[in-house]
Amino acid sequence: MRPTRLRNRTVRVRRTAWAVAGGCKVLEDPDLRGDKAFLFWRSELLVDLVRLIAAPAGTNSELRFDPLPWAGHLAALRTDEGLHLILRLPGDAEHRLLLPGPDPPWDGSPLAVVIEPNRFWRLRVAAAERFLALAARPRLLIRPRPLALISPEEVARRMHMLWVLDLEQAGASEHEIGAIVFDTRVSGAIWSNHADRSELRRLLRAGHSFVSGRYRELLQARRLR
Repeated sequence: MRPTRLRNRTVRVRRTAWAVAGGCKVLEDPDLRGDKAFLFWRSELLVDLVRLIAAPAGTNSELRFDPLPWAGHLAALRTDEGLHLILRLPGDAEHRLLLPGPDPPWDGSPLAVVIEPNRFWRLRVAAAERFLALAARPRLLIRPRPLALISPEEVARRMHMLWVLDLEQAGASEHEIGAIVFDTRVSGAIWSNHADRSELRRLLRAGHSFVSGRYRELLQARRLR
């Protein structure tokens, strides 16, 4: 196999002059089972093939040769027709591409779609539209992390945080909030050194910070500070 470098990664391209001769299907990797490997076919047998060429000089094409961001799994096979690419998306959706010629375009070079006037042209127009919609999507550089579970204790603490903020905005004093939220009904002298007063102030500090812009952290599992 001959490695073809695309951007900063290497895609292994299997070079075969005979692989799909006569319209026969061929496995990308013969060592894999048929239901696990990609199958390549002659272009005249693929109703959903998208044929790509270098955009003619003077055209204003927004499509660029940049296959690695296009899909989660990429398979490539070089035949006498040119470079065949299969882009597989989650859910087993696929895009079949053919770039005629001995060598693929340079990374980032503009491309054009060719639709030949044959019996498959309507299906290939639809396939080209689906592929162009895929290629136009912005690449996600960072996958969103799954949300961690928040413990019941932390959920209760965040509820108290919102509660004390509401009471403060309603005009209640810290002493009054402590009596309502913690049921700490003590004199002012005792309250000034009470542990619940320190906890209340921590909740108020956290609440003011979240209101000022840290509110997205409420979706995370770590404890409030």
